[in-house]
Amino acid sequence: METVAVFFSDPGFYDNPFDEEEYQIAYRQIAECIRDRGGRFAIVRGQETYRGGNTFEGGWIFEDGAFKRTEDLVHPAVIFNRGSFRGDAQAMTVNEPVFDDLCTDKWKSYEEFPQLFPATAVVHTPAEAAAFLQSIPTAMAVAKPIDEEEGRGVFIFPKKDILAKIPTYPYLLQEFIDTSKGIPGITDTVHDFRIISIRGEFIVAYVRTAQPGSLLANVALGANIQEVPREQVPKEAWGIFQTVDHAFKRFPDRLYSVDTGRDASGVWKIIELNSKPGTSVMEQDPGARRYLNAIADLLLSIARKGA
Repeated sequence: METVAVFFSDPGFYDNPFDEEEYQIAYRQIAECIRDRGGRFAIVRGQETYRGGNTFEGGWIFEDGAFKRTEDLVHPAVIFNRGSFRGDAQAMTVNEPVFDDLCTDKWKSYEEFPQLFPATAVVHTPAEAAAFLQSIPTAMAVAKPIDEEEGRGVFIFPKKDILAKIPTYPYLLQEFIDTSKGIPGITDTVHDFRIISIRGEFIVAYVRTAQPGSLLANVALGANIQEVPREQVPKEAWGIFQTVDHAFKRFPDRLYSVDTGRDASGVWKIIELNSKPGTSVMEQDPGARRYLNAIADLLLSIARKGA
Protein backbone atom coordinates (compact mmCIF):
# COMPACT_ATOMS: atom_id res chain seq x y z
CA MET A 1 0.00 0.00 0.00
CA GLU A 2 1.45 3.34 -1.10
CA THR A 3 1.65 6.11 1.46
CA VAL A 4 1.46 9.77 0.49
CA ALA A 5 1.97 12.57 2.99
CA VAL A 6 1.15 16.24 3.17
CA PHE A 7 3.82 18.48 4.71
CA PHE A 8 3.00 21.56 6.78
CA SER A 9 5.67 23.83 8.22
CA ASP A 10 4.24 24.37 11.70
CA PRO A 11 4.80 21.52 14.19
CA GLY A 12 1.48 21.02 16.00
CA PHE A 13 -1.49 19.12 14.60
CA TYR A 14 -3.81 22.08 15.12
CA ASP A 15 -1.32 24.64 13.83
CA ASN A 16 -1.75 26.35 10.43
CA PRO A 17 -3.78 25.44 8.42
CA PHE A 18 -5.68 23.23 10.88
CA ASP A 19 -6.42 26.19 13.11
CA GLU A 20 -9.37 26.52 10.72
CA GLU A 21 -11.83 23.62 10.85
CA GLU A 22 -12.54 23.81 7.11
CA TYR A 23 -8.99 22.68 6.34
CA GLN A 24 -9.20 19.79 8.79
CA ILE A 25 -12.30 18.58 6.96
CA ALA A 26 -10.79 19.12 3.49
CA TYR A 27 -7.66 17.09 4.26
CA ARG A 28 -9.71 14.36 5.89
CA GLN A 29 -11.68 14.19 2.65
CA ILE A 30 -8.44 13.93 0.65
CA ALA A 31 -7.37 11.13 3.01
CA GLU A 32 -10.66 9.34 2.37
CA CYS A 33 -10.22 9.69 -1.40
CA ILE A 34 -6.75 8.14 -1.16
CA ARG A 35 -7.98 5.36 1.14
CA ASP A 36 -10.80 4.56 -1.29
CA ARG A 37 -8.20 4.23 -4.06
CA GLY A 38 -6.15 1.74 -2.04
CA GLY A 39 -3.56 4.14 -0.63
CA ARG A 40 -2.72 5.60 2.75
CA PHE A 41 -2.50 9.26 3.75
CA ALA A 42 -0.29 10.84 6.40
CA ILE A 43 0.45 14.29 7.78
CA VAL A 44 4.04 15.28 8.57
CA ARG A 45 4.91 18.60 10.18
CA GLY A 46 8.01 20.70 10.64
CA GLN A 47 11.30 20.73 8.76
CA GLU A 48 12.99 19.54 11.95
CA THR A 49 11.28 16.13 11.62
CA TYR A 50 12.82 15.51 8.19
CA ARG A 51 15.38 12.69 8.09
CA GLY A 52 16.37 12.72 4.42
CA GLY A 53 14.92 11.21 1.27
CA ASN A 54 11.19 10.81 1.87
CA THR A 55 11.51 10.02 5.58
CA PHE A 56 10.14 11.91 8.58
CA GLU A 57 10.26 11.17 12.29
CA GLY A 58 6.70 11.02 13.53
CA GLY A 59 3.45 12.20 12.08
CA TRP A 60 -0.23 11.39 11.87
CA ILE A 61 -1.60 8.44 9.86
CA PHE A 62 -5.19 8.36 8.63
CA GLU A 63 -6.72 5.15 9.99
CA ASP A 64 -10.30 4.19 10.84
CA GLY A 65 -11.59 7.58 9.82
CA ALA A 66 -9.22 9.67 11.94
CA PHE A 67 -5.65 10.97 12.03
CA LYS A 68 -3.68 9.03 14.62
CA ARG A 69 -0.32 10.10 16.03
CA THR A 70 2.73 7.93 15.44
CA GLU A 71 6.26 8.42 16.75
CA ASP A 72 7.64 5.94 14.21
CA LEU A 73 9.43 6.91 11.01
CA VAL A 74 7.01 7.82 8.22
CA HIS A 75 8.14 6.89 4.68
CA PRO A 76 5.74 8.40 2.12
CA ALA A 77 6.31 7.65 -1.55
CA VAL A 78 5.53 11.30 -2.36
CA ILE A 79 5.43 14.48 -0.26
CA PHE A 80 2.62 16.97 -0.93
CA ASN A 81 4.42 20.17 0.04
CA ARG A 82 1.95 22.68 1.47
CA GLY A 83 4.56 24.49 3.53
CA SER A 84 8.18 25.51 3.09
CA PHE A 85 9.67 22.04 2.84
CA ARG A 86 13.21 21.69 1.55
CA GLY A 87 14.24 18.12 0.83
CA ASP A 88 17.45 16.58 -0.41
CA ALA A 89 18.03 15.35 -3.96
CA GLN A 90 16.20 12.07 -3.22
CA ALA A 91 12.98 13.67 -2.01
CA MET A 92 9.92 13.24 -4.24
CA THR A 93 7.64 16.25 -3.87
CA VAL A 94 4.57 17.85 -5.39
CA ASN A 95 5.29 20.39 -6.62
CA GLU A 96 8.92 19.92 -7.52
CA PRO A 97 11.11 22.61 -5.91
CA VAL A 98 12.05 24.47 -9.11
CA PHE A 99 8.40 24.87 -10.06
CA ASP A 100 7.41 25.80 -6.53
CA ASP A 101 10.06 28.54 -6.44
CA LEU A 102 8.98 29.83 -9.86
CA CYS A 103 5.46 30.43 -8.56
CA THR A 104 6.30 31.57 -5.02
CA ASP A 105 9.04 34.02 -6.00
CA LYS A 106 7.07 36.91 -7.50
CA TRP A 107 10.08 38.24 -9.40
CA LYS A 108 10.80 34.87 -11.03
CA SER A 109 7.13 34.68 -12.04
CA TYR A 110 7.36 38.11 -13.64
CA GLU A 111 10.58 37.25 -15.47
CA GLU A 112 8.90 34.15 -16.91
CA PHE A 113 5.89 36.08 -18.25
CA PRO A 114 6.70 39.82 -18.32
CA GLN A 115 4.12 40.48 -21.04
CA LEU A 116 1.31 39.05 -18.89
CA PHE A 117 2.00 40.90 -15.62
CA PRO A 118 1.58 44.58 -14.83
CA ALA A 119 4.85 46.56 -14.77
CA THR A 120 6.95 45.13 -11.92
CA ALA A 121 10.32 45.80 -10.31
CA VAL A 122 12.39 44.58 -7.39
CA VAL A 123 13.65 47.65 -5.55
CA HIS A 124 16.64 47.63 -3.21
CA THR A 125 16.65 51.23 -1.98
CA PRO A 126 14.17 54.09 -1.49
CA ALA A 127 15.74 55.79 -4.51
CA GLU A 128 15.04 52.76 -6.73
CA ALA A 129 11.50 52.61 -5.39
CA ALA A 130 10.92 56.29 -6.12
CA ALA A 131 12.25 55.94 -9.66
CA PHE A 132 9.99 52.99 -10.41
CA LEU A 133 6.93 54.70 -8.96
CA GLN A 134 7.60 57.70 -11.16
CA SER A 135 7.76 55.46 -14.24
CA ILE A 136 4.28 53.92 -13.91
CA PRO A 137 1.13 55.79 -14.97
CA THR A 138 -1.27 54.62 -12.24
CA ALA A 139 -2.00 56.76 -9.20
CA MET A 140 -1.88 53.65 -6.98
CA ALA A 141 0.83 51.03 -6.61
CA VAL A 142 1.18 47.60 -5.04
CA ALA A 143 4.00 46.51 -2.75
CA LYS A 144 4.66 42.80 -2.08
CA PRO A 145 7.28 40.67 -0.39
CA ILE A 146 9.17 38.75 -3.05
CA ASP A 147 8.25 35.29 -1.77
CA GLU A 148 5.24 35.40 0.57
CA GLU A 149 1.83 33.78 0.01
CA GLU A 150 -1.84 34.24 1.02
CA GLY A 151 -1.60 38.00 0.68
CA ARG A 152 0.85 38.37 3.55
CA GLY A 153 2.77 41.64 3.40
CA VAL A 154 0.82 42.96 0.39
CA PHE A 155 -0.45 46.52 0.54
CA ILE A 156 -1.90 49.02 -1.90
CA PHE A 157 -1.54 52.77 -1.48
CA PRO A 158 -1.34 55.96 -3.52
CA LYS A 159 2.16 56.24 -4.95
CA LYS A 160 2.87 59.33 -2.85
CA ASP A 161 2.32 57.31 0.35
CA ILE A 162 3.80 53.94 -0.47
CA LEU A 163 7.49 54.69 0.09
CA ALA A 164 6.90 55.20 3.80
CA LYS A 165 5.06 51.86 4.01
CA ILE A 166 7.79 49.59 2.61
CA PRO A 167 9.02 47.68 5.67
CA THR A 168 12.31 46.37 4.31
CA TYR A 169 14.40 46.00 1.16
CA PRO A 170 14.48 44.34 -1.29
CA TYR A 171 10.74 44.54 -1.93
CA LEU A 172 8.63 44.15 -5.03
CA LEU A 173 6.65 47.04 -6.49
CA GLN A 174 3.98 46.69 -9.13
CA GLU A 175 1.65 48.82 -11.18
CA PHE A 176 -1.84 48.68 -9.68
CA ILE A 177 -4.56 46.78 -11.55
CA ASP A 178 -7.87 48.53 -10.91
CA THR A 179 -10.37 45.64 -11.07
CA SER A 180 -13.25 47.63 -9.57
CA LYS A 181 -15.29 47.54 -12.79
CA GLY A 182 -15.58 43.77 -12.48
CA ILE A 183 -16.02 41.12 -15.18
CA PRO A 184 -19.09 41.44 -17.44
CA GLY A 185 -21.64 38.77 -16.62
CA ILE A 186 -19.69 37.49 -13.60
CA THR A 187 -19.07 40.27 -11.07
CA ASP A 188 -19.24 44.06 -10.91
CA THR A 189 -16.64 44.66 -8.22
CA VAL A 190 -13.01 44.22 -7.15
CA HIS A 191 -11.97 40.68 -7.96
CA ASP A 192 -9.45 38.16 -9.03
CA PHE A 193 -10.18 35.23 -11.31
CA ARG A 194 -8.52 31.90 -10.48
CA ILE A 195 -8.07 28.85 -12.72
CA ILE A 196 -6.74 25.74 -10.97
CA SER A 197 -5.01 23.14 -13.13
CA ILE A 198 -3.35 19.77 -12.55
CA ARG A 199 -1.05 18.33 -15.21
CA GLY A 200 -2.41 20.87 -17.67
CA GLU A 201 -6.04 19.85 -17.18
CA PHE A 202 -8.68 22.36 -16.15
CA ILE A 203 -9.99 21.48 -12.69
CA VAL A 204 -12.02 24.46 -11.50
CA ALA A 205 -12.35 28.23 -11.85
CA TYR A 206 -13.34 30.70 -9.16
CA VAL A 207 -14.03 34.41 -9.01
CA ARG A 208 -12.98 35.90 -5.70
CA THR A 209 -14.41 39.28 -4.71
CA ALA A 210 -13.04 41.63 -2.09
CA GLN A 211 -14.82 42.67 1.08
CA PRO A 212 -16.42 46.14 0.84
CA GLY A 213 -13.72 48.78 1.07
CA SER A 214 -10.88 46.33 0.39
CA LEU A 215 -8.71 46.18 -2.72
CA LEU A 216 -7.47 42.62 -2.02
CA ALA A 217 -9.57 39.71 -3.34
CA ASN A 218 -7.81 37.02 -1.31
CA VAL A 219 -9.84 34.38 0.56
CA ALA A 220 -7.24 34.26 3.34
CA LEU A 221 -8.02 37.97 3.87
CA GLY A 222 -11.81 37.53 3.92
CA ALA A 223 -12.76 37.67 0.23
CA ASN A 224 -15.83 35.85 -1.08
CA ILE A 225 -15.48 32.96 -3.55
CA GLN A 226 -17.80 31.55 -6.22
CA GLU A 227 -17.25 28.75 -8.73
CA VAL A 228 -17.43 29.71 -12.41
CA PRO A 229 -18.31 26.86 -14.84
CA ARG A 230 -15.79 26.15 -17.58
CA GLU A 231 -18.15 27.41 -20.30
CA GLN A 232 -18.37 30.79 -18.55
CA VAL A 233 -14.62 31.33 -18.13
CA PRO A 234 -13.78 34.59 -19.95
CA LYS A 235 -11.78 33.97 -23.10
CA GLU A 236 -9.08 36.41 -21.95
CA ALA A 237 -8.51 34.54 -18.68
CA TRP A 238 -8.49 31.24 -20.57
CA GLY A 239 -5.97 32.59 -23.08
CA ILE A 240 -3.60 33.67 -20.31
CA PHE A 241 -3.92 30.26 -18.66
CA GLN A 242 -3.12 28.48 -21.94
CA THR A 243 -0.04 30.64 -22.49
CA VAL A 244 1.23 29.95 -18.98
CA ASP A 245 0.49 26.23 -19.09
CA HIS A 246 2.20 25.80 -22.43
CA ALA A 247 5.38 27.19 -20.89
CA PHE A 248 4.95 24.95 -17.84
CA LYS A 249 4.77 21.68 -19.79
CA ARG A 250 8.37 21.13 -18.73
CA PHE A 251 6.92 20.34 -15.27
CA PRO A 252 4.69 17.34 -16.07
CA ASP A 253 3.20 16.83 -12.58
CA ARG A 254 2.36 20.49 -11.99
CA LEU A 255 -0.45 21.62 -9.69
CA TYR A 256 -1.04 25.35 -9.61
CA SER A 257 -3.39 28.23 -10.20
CA VAL A 258 -3.27 31.30 -12.43
CA ASP A 259 -4.86 34.31 -10.74
CA THR A 260 -5.83 37.09 -13.15
CA GLY A 261 -7.79 40.33 -13.09
CA ARG A 262 -9.57 42.57 -15.57
CA ASP A 263 -8.68 46.22 -15.22
CA ALA A 264 -11.05 49.15 -15.70
CA SER A 265 -10.09 49.46 -19.37
CA GLY A 266 -10.84 45.79 -20.07
CA VAL A 267 -7.22 44.57 -20.16
CA TRP A 268 -6.44 41.31 -18.34
CA LYS A 269 -3.22 40.71 -16.40
CA ILE A 270 -1.80 38.04 -14.11
CA ILE A 271 -2.02 38.95 -10.43
CA GLU A 272 0.01 35.95 -9.30
CA LEU A 273 0.87 32.31 -9.92
CA ASN A 274 0.24 29.99 -6.99
CA SER A 275 1.77 26.52 -6.59
CA LYS A 276 -0.30 25.89 -3.43
CA PRO A 277 -3.87 26.93 -4.27
CA GLY A 278 -6.09 26.46 -1.24
CA THR A 279 -8.46 23.57 -0.69
CA SER A 280 -12.13 23.70 0.23
CA VAL A 281 -14.52 21.10 1.60
CA MET A 282 -16.37 19.02 -0.99
CA GLU A 283 -19.70 20.41 0.13
CA GLN A 284 -18.72 23.93 -0.96
CA ASP A 285 -19.33 23.35 -4.66
CA PRO A 286 -18.85 20.71 -7.40
CA GLY A 287 -15.47 22.19 -8.27
CA ALA A 288 -14.13 21.57 -4.77
CA ARG A 289 -15.11 17.91 -5.06
CA ARG A 290 -13.31 17.64 -8.42
CA TYR A 291 -10.25 19.37 -6.99
CA LEU A 292 -9.86 17.11 -3.94
CA ASN A 293 -10.36 13.98 -6.05
CA ALA A 294 -7.84 15.26 -8.60
CA ILE A 295 -5.28 15.86 -5.83
CA ALA A 296 -5.74 12.26 -4.66
CA ASP A 297 -5.35 10.94 -8.21
CA LEU A 298 -2.20 13.00 -8.78
CA LEU A 299 -0.48 11.95 -5.56
CA LEU A 300 -1.26 8.27 -5.95
CA SER A 301 -0.26 8.16 -9.61
CA ILE A 302 3.15 9.64 -8.75
CA ALA A 303 3.55 7.26 -5.81
CA ARG A 304 2.72 4.25 -7.98
CA LYS A 305 4.87 5.45 -10.85
CA GLY A 306 7.87 5.51 -8.51
CA ALA A 307 7.09 2.21 -6.81
